[in-house]
Amino acid sequence: MPRPRIQILNFVIFVVGISPFYLNGFYNHALAKDVTMFWLVEIASWIALPVLCLFLFKRFNEQGLRHLGYNSNVFNRQSLGLLVFTTVIFTVAFSTLYETLWDAGSAVFPDSKPFSNFDYSSMIPPPGPQTGWLRLAAICYFAMTAGIVEEFYYRAVLRKAFGESRTSTVLFVLSSSVLFAGAHWEGGPATLIATFLSGLIFGTVFVATKNIWPCTIAHVWIDF
Repeated sequence: MPRPRIQILNFVIFVVGISPFYLNGFYNHALAKDVTMFWLVEIASWIALPVLCLFLFKRFNEQGLRHLGYNSNVFNRQSLGLLVFTTVIFTVAFSTLYETLWDAGSAVFPDSKPFSNFDYSSMIPPPGPQTGWLRLAAICYFAMTAGIVEEFYYRAVLRKAFGESRTSTVLFVLSSSVLFAGAHWEGGPATLIATFLSGLIFGTVFVATKNIWPCTIAHVWIDF
């Protein structure tokens, strides 16, 4: 299949996959009234659909997870030790920087308020002897699905929709940052600024390391 056509198909896969992230701000508050329905839609959006998108990617590209950056190559070197070191350093560094990014968003929009009254924390069981493990499971689910799936779409898959030239790489980093921020619109203007800046960092690190694990682990840790 010609390369331009594959790039278009990759972008289509990307758009289909992220669609629920732009729409859930409209329907999550209604789904929250029915816990079972909320979790059915949640699992369909964050597990079933990504699996389908991965299947389509592999079929159209004839490539697997390794070609999306899920491997032990980092900075064009095959080194598991270097990958682990890079991942730990980036996770610690981004954790330190995280509050600064949110402060930047708040500085630009000091009176920013969420556009949606839904809060994912409302779907987490309260602490207590009867709900402790279920609460931990819900927290881990939200953190892991957000970190893994968002990096899969906004960095790994979207990268394949762009070329390898310097211009294409810059366009990828900017586009992934804008689209990543847009998916968090319900958080309000300050959230858009903070997630856009986060997207710039994640996109740059992904391009530099050519490995998706540093971004994924850092993303999961921050969400956790």
